[in-house]
Amino acid sequence: MIHHGVLDRYPNLTLVYHHLGGNIASMFGRVHVQLDANRWPQQDSVLDFDDFEQTLTDRIYVDTSGFFGYAAPLRAALEVFPSSQILFGTDTPYEPRSTGEARRFASTVSDVASKSEARRILGENARSLLT
Repeated sequence: MIHHGVLDRYPNLTLVYHHLGGNIASMFGRVHVQLDANRWPQQDSVLDFDDFEQTLTDRIYVDTSGFFGYAAPLRAALEVFPSSQILFGTDTPYEPRSTGEARRFASTVSDVASKSEARRILGENARSLLT
């Protein structure tokens, strides 16, 4: 989507990727190495790491669904993405779950993120995106 210019051709397109964008934040070291400035000299469409990161964190939302309240993936996402780009469980219920588990998942956000970040992730971001 980024390297092939889809976001450039459609400047109003908003993308939301579930599972924290394939848990891309945990793989950012590898992404950085793969997008080294001289790695793809024959590929005009491949952005360098800084441009890729900027586009990713400005134009793409990631969703917490699929991590079942585990804190480590959310911490990694918050290291890469601004909290304004993280949504809570937009494809919930990922699997049939109890309301108690859903509350535990939400409390993980509150435990990991600051109060203002948690407020954004748990509802303000989705409200802003969808209205």
